[in-house]
Amino acid sequence: MKIILETERTYFRELTITDAVFFYNLNLDEEVLQYTRDVPFESILHAKKFLETYDQYKKYGVGRWAVIHKETNDFLG
Repeated sequence: MKIILETERTYFRELTITDAVFFYNLNLDEEVLQYTRDVPFESILHAKKFLETYDQYKKYGVGRWAVIHKETNDFLG
């Protein structure tokens, strides 16, 4: 796991397929969708397929990041 950015309480890393459940739930939040302009995933399987084919890191050298709480390793967003 490569940490992209680190703060006192969190770190940012690339999204992975294992984030599918968290990413699915995140994409149900209307406040999040307001900024991403995404359409909510139909299922966790759709979120997983999205993550499997997500090419922004390779294509542009940057992409969406997972925000993780350092102490608990909870996915925050």
